[in-house]
Amino acid sequence: MTVRTRSLIRALSFSWALAAVCCGITFSSLRQGESDRLLARATAARALSAVSRSLCEAEAGLERVLTYRSPQMLGRSALELACSAAAGQEALGCLPLSAGVAEEAAQYLAQLADYAAALEREAGERGALSPETLQTLQALLDYHRPLQQAVLEAERAVTAGEVELTELAAPSRRRERPVLTYDGRYSSHLFPGETEQPAAVLPAAEARRSAAVWLGVSPDALTPVGQSAGRLPVWRLTMGDVAVEVCAQSGEVVSMLNARALSPGELSPEEALGIAGAFLETVGFPGMLPVSHQADERTVTVTFAQEEGDLLYYDDAVTLSVARDGGDIVAFSAREYLLHHEEGRQPGEAQLRPEQGHELAPEGHRMEQARYAVISTPGGEQRHALELTTSLGERRYLYYLDAAKGDELGLKRLFEDEAGRRIE
Repeated sequence: MTVRTRSLIRALSFSWALAAVCCGITFSSLRQGESDRLLARATAARALSAVSRSLCEAEAGLERVLTYRSPQMLGRSALELACSAAAGQEALGCLPLSAGVAEEAAQYLAQLADYAAALEREAGERGALSPETLQTLQALLDYHRPLQQAVLEAERAVTAGEVELTELAAPSRRRERPVLTYDGRYSSHLFPGETEQPAAVLPAAEARRSAAVWLGVSPDALTPVGQSAGRLPVWRLTMGDVAVEVCAQSGEVVSMLNARALSPGELSPEEALGIAGAFLETVGFPGMLPVSHQADERTVTVTFAQEEGDLLYYDDAVTLSVARDGGDIVAFSAREYLLHHEEGRQPGEAQLRPEQGHELAPEGHRMEQARYAVISTPGGEQRHALELTTSLGERRYLYYLDAAKGDELGLKRLFEDEAGRRIE
């Protein structure tokens, strides 16, 4: 056998071995890919099965709430309805929610769980559900049943291997979900697009002048970059690293952000609080009280609330960030203030008095101070409250009672340390 022949045989042997290895790797990859696909399909099928069970239980819950008349049974059924919806939400965590039946079910179940809590409150406070609520519940049931059927169909198709997990994100048949307006965080009135939006009436040129006066620059230094609608429509303008939003109705500055590079600084949180308070005075926000602040090595971010007489309005909030390397304001937002502040408002007569704080504090808590405040429920309803600052061991709290009726409204944890003051 010649050298040339031996070399040819070696080359062919190496090629065959390499091909065998590549085929083995490819086959292994295909097997792994098929295994992953089957696992994903099984996971999706189990998740959809759990969602189907939750929707079935929720349908029964809706029917019970429509049937019962006693406050006790209404309250119990509303709680069961909330639990069923919450279980469905948890199961949906295994599925892609970019669109289609999975997204539709996720949005619906989140709102249904929140709405069920509102039903429980209504049954407890009124002793019955109003005719309007019963009508809404019937509309929910009419919407619920086709959605439940769509989830069942998706579950069957995935289990049978007729569709892949990713295909669940395809757009589903559009159903009109009832508009739910109630005292809760997922109420339709809190989301832009579900209610009528205010019109933008201020010309862009006037918004530009307003922003220029606020910043202390020439209007020519600002460039309009567009507008947005929503609950508070705004014009947007820029000037180098600075971006400004101006209310398209009143011309007031809604927000400002200076995106300049920040360095660690020596400005103390106390100095930053003073700078922020003085700034608010100059831009037309008198009577603001700092209620929380957070410090890091570059900024101190402070939230102020409006104080009128002996009342603190938490929703009338303005937030600012002060740079610790220069003491300048690098972020400002009065969005919450502009959405909630009303001139000449009357919170109502208080029956509870601050001097009663010691007898009204939670059992075991040490009373520190009491004052009046206006706070919001999850659905945005403002309540006149007596705010008690209390402590239990090393922990401090803010405890709220309805100032007119004495009902409990909430309990929040108060954190105060070297990083700042936070209410959670």
